[in-house]
Amino acid sequence: SHHAAKTVALHKQVPFMIVEHFVVPYQAFTPDVAWMLHHQREFYRQARAVVAVSKDNLAWLRSHFGLDSRKGEVIHNGRPAIFFDPPAPDVRRTVRHELAIQDDAIVCLTTARLVPVKGLEHQLAAMESLKNTAAWEKLHFLWAGEGPSRDSLMAVAAAAGVADRVHFVGQRDDVPALLDASDIFVLTSHHEGMPLSIMEAMAKGLPVAAAAVSGIPEELGDTGRLLPDPNTDPEGTRRGLAETLRQWASDDSDRRSIGEAGRLRARRLFTEDQMIANTARSEEHTSELQSPCNLVCRLLLEKK
Repeated sequence: SHHAAKTVALHKQVPFMIVEHFVVPYQAFTPDVAWMLHHQREFYRQARAVVAVSKDNLAWLRSHFGLDSRKGEVIHNGRPAIFFDPPAPDVRRTVRHELAIQDDAIVCLTTARLVPVKGLEHQLAAMESLKNTAAWEKLHFLWAGEGPSRDSLMAVAAAAGVADRVHFVGQRDDVPALLDASDIFVLTSHHEGMPLSIMEAMAKGLPVAAAAVSGIPEELGDTGRLLPDPNTDPEGTRRGLAETLRQWASDDSDRRSIGEAGRLRARRLFTEDQMIANTARSEEHTSELQSPCNLVCRLLLEKK
């Protein structure tokens, strides 16, 4: 998306860094990307630094996109302080009242675009398998986001008999409030970089059940629940999610302790201050020039 900007930067000798947030190998073979790969190799060669947000993504840059194996580093994204604020009970009640969800319900939140790559159909399949279990009486699913798959997902939910438990709330600018109102975070994507949505849920202390793809295993570490990769084992993803939700819905103590472990990991690894400091440090190590990135990072650090 920044092809033209990087080309101009090269011609004008403006120093630049490249930060890649989403890398999957199939991109290297799609017509709208493959034609520019030789340009991308030159961009990587000339960049002061190349940053990926996960080890998985950095490996793909080197194996499929022409990044020299001696170049590149991982800097995790970070989230603002508001996501680390303790959940507010009054916000929880307000959001649930707005959505007509009972105070004692177990709410499973997903914040994602409604597009095929997010694998939301796996959640619907897991819901259908939970309909005849005791856990189903408590479970509600809150989906925040918009996209072209909305109508088809609503139709599948209706056909599966779970439409009354899936709340399509559209694009929202109050994600911290939605996290406060929720008990579990779910993401069953086919591909990711290292999702900000998972970091935000961890920071708020929600246990996370997510597909083991891209940078998600690195993100969760030994917290949360990794589900089988839906690209190779979609049935395993669905069964694993259903079993996880059944277990977490029936054991409040277990659910909360897993969420607390995620919160501590997020506090240790995924704060905004750490991201800014690591980015500034990377630029300083690779150039003595005062590039625009370096100046912005210094200003942000001074502000902090």
